[in-house]
Amino acid sequence: MNREQLQRQLNELVELAGSDRAAVDYILKVKGCAPTHSAIYKARKGSGTDYTVACYISDIKEGMNMLKQELVNAVTEQRAIVTQIDHDGTAFIEYNGQQRFLEMKDLQLQDRKVINDAYKVYTK
Repeated sequence: MNREQLQRQLNELVELAGSDRAAVDYILKVKGCAPTHSAIYKARKGSGTDYTVACYISDIKEGMNMLKQELVNAVTEQRAIVTQIDHDGTAFIEYNGQQRFLEMKDLQLQDRKVINDAYKVYTK
């Protein structure tokens, strides 16, 4: 992957995360330590090595996957509530006092079933 592709992918992930600070939280979840939000910002603007940017991308993706699984587990254990599923397949989940979302298409079949069943219970 060339530098431009890495930068584009990092920008997309940070946008999906919501902010540079949120991206740092994903990395922290994976590694137990993380760069500053300003380091992420600078990497998005072209600073740093390709290796560093590739590591940021890998860690943010892994953190997002960990959160997906954490949300599915919380729904399974009834510690989270599925409040809505949009027509585009976005599930909105209330977890730890925050509104989170999952793209159903990104989940395994059994996890989609868990989310759908929990939503049916909520809407009864």
